Amino acid sequence: MSDKAVTFISGDNKFIVDLGNNLMLLTNTKYKTFVKLPLPLDLKSHLNEYALLRYQTYWMRFYVYGLATGNVEESEETRSILGRECKRYEKNIESTAEYANFKSKATIWASADVPFDLEAFNKMNAYLQNFLEFNNSAKLNDELKKIKGFPFLEETVRTRGSMTIKTTSEVIELSSKTPPDDIYSVPPDYYQKDKISFDDLVNGSIGPRKKELTGDEKEVYAILKELKEGYIKRDVAIAQEWVKSIIAEDFHLVGTNATFPRSGEWLRGSEAAKIFESDFRYWGDVTLYIDEAEISVEGDGAWVALFATVTRKPGMEPRYRDAETIRKTILNIINAKEEKDWSSKRILQEIIHDASWALVEYERSPEFIWPLRITANLVRR
Repeated sequence: MSDKAVTFISGDNKFIVDLGNNLMLLTNTKYKTFVKLPLPLDLKSHLNEYALLRYQTYWMRFYVYGLATGNVEESEETRSILGRECKRYEKNIESTAEYANFKSKATIWASADVPFDLEAFNKMNAYLQNFLEFNNSAKLNDELKKIKGFPFLEETVRTRGSMTIKTTSEVIELSSKTPPDDIYSVPPDYYQKDKISFDDLVNGSIGPRKKELTGDEKEVYAILKELKEGYIKRDVAIAQEWVKSIIAEDFHLVGTNATFPRSGEWLRGSEAAKIFESDFRYWGDVTLYIDEAEISVEGDGAWVALFATVTRKPGMEPRYRDAETIRKTILNIINAKEEKDWSSKRILQEIIHDASWALVEYERSPEFIWPLRITANLVRR
């Protein structure tokens, strides 16, 4: 640490916070990669498309990463560590995710008696924690500010379900030494990544550079890009021509609601335009995360696994329907089912199913983000 910069080294990670140049440099010495982030830090603007989605929606029910919340309790108890007076703090953290079942309890002994500018250190360290602890709530970050001092000893018990992990972090030496000349810089042969990936984010480490696509893979990627742009333009008028430009007549499209061939969501050739036209008119905003696609090519055949989302939210009318509209629609459907020649048990089951869907989904949030998975086989002609 100098007057305006600090370098944190942990394993293959070397993180530099440089207030003199208003920069944070996240580097990995194993992969020789780094990301340059201007300060003050706006983490969202430096995430790639997929990482941004997960960052913005990690607290939603279908994601495992929840928003971390908790509190810090200050004690008057003190003890001496390395000849310095330390005060005890209790830090309690838990996840708000529906299925995370995660809790952490830590006893921290911290001292303000350190031979460096503690205020400057805390300021620089806070920038790094915004990356490493990206899922902390604003409330939790405010609570952590109660810890007045540098932690000399931290004993933590983490529980997730039936698993318990106990860890101890302790300062064993505090001394002044002459650092290497390059301690606050990145070597010239390191590769600069443009964006932080989701793996970088959850691992708290900048991973390897992305493998370059081969010529064959680039051809497949171009098809995926056309599909992505089609869902952005949503041009119903050219749906037929658009479908013919990217698929052959012996093409099969099989959707999740497919039951019988040549009907519903199991269509062939140019018939598939029906599904795309319907999507463009009535569905939410579809985003295909093609940079995250898994592409395999062998000879003239290719296989793709692709993640996507469809989003509906207020302001997208008529493609968005509010809760009251949905409730009235479900009531009409329920009334119609009462006229069916079904057993009383089945009618009740159908009513419970439809009513619970209408209530549960819309009570959770007015914005819907459905995750999609798409697989495809392609043949070069």
